Amino acid sequence: MRAWCLRWYACWGIGEAGKVEEIQVEPPKASEVGVKMLYVRQSLSH
Repeated sequence: MRAWCLRWYACWGIGEAGKVEEIQVEPPKASEVGVKMLYVRQSLSH
């Protein structure tokens, strides 16, 4: 399987503008699952 290309919105520091970035991740292994999020109203992660 080839790597997954994902887009995400990231802010790297306090007071910095956020931006959309593209990253590549390995597909899930045999004992893992992948979850596709179609819609997120609001999310904050740290």
